[in-house]
Amino acid sequence: MGAFLFQALSGLVILAAFHLNRDYISENLCINRFDAIPLCKGSCYLEEQLSEHEQQQQDTTDLKLNGTVLFTITAR
Repeated sequence: MGAFLFQALSGLVILAAFHLNRDYISENLCINRFDAIPLCKGSCYLEEQLSEHEQQQQDTTDLKLNGTVLFTITAR
C-alpha cells in the first residue's frame, strides 16, 4: 500500500519541490537561463521532470503487466 501511495503522490512531490525551489531552478537549471529575458522561469525544467516521471510510470506499468503469470491447478 505504501508503494501505491508513493506512486500516486510522486507527481505532487515533483510539483511541490519545483515551487519551493523555483528561484534556484530558474537561475541554475533552466534551459533558457542565458536568454536576455527568460520567460519560462523554470517551467521547462518542470516539464522535463514531469515527462521523465511519466515515462518511468509507463515503464513500471509495462513491467508489471509483462511479469504477471496466470495459471490454474485442477484437481483430478
